[in-house]
Amino acid sequence: MTFIGLLLVLLGWILLLFGGQLSLVAASAMGRPLPIEVDPGRIDVAQSLIMSGFGFAILGALRAGVGTLRQFFEAVLQRAAATKAQPAPAPPSPARVDPDAVVERGWIRDRPFVRYADGSVEVETLLGVRRFGSFADAEGFVGS
Repeated sequence: MTFIGLLLVLLGWILLLFGGQLSLVAASAMGRPLPIEVDPGRIDVAQSLIMSGFGFAILGALRAGVGTLRQFFEAVLQRAAATKAQPAPAPPSPARVDPDAVVERGWIRDRPFVRYADGSVEVETLLGVRRFGSFADAEGFVGS
């Protein structure tokens, strides 16, 4: 479409610049003389060809540009869809800690205790070994 538009522009300029001579050559080739006054619309036709040609050229360029943009955005959308289709990697699982692993040993007042990895505390009481949920609970029990 752009090529056709530029061709129309070229024809319009040829008609505008050389139209008078071309009409005289055509008239003499046909064997009858043709005065220039008989060709009053030549300038109007040439201007129309030039403007129409520029319109076609611009329309062709816009059509090609919009087609390129459409292809670009389709590629972007396909890439985005492919990214969404892949499952997210699983978050790294924290290292399993054995809840019965001993973290600390010590004394609360005069009682021995053992702190485990899960935060619980075992204290030897007068009635035997007792397990508490936290160090604060064990301290509160022994302190009373």
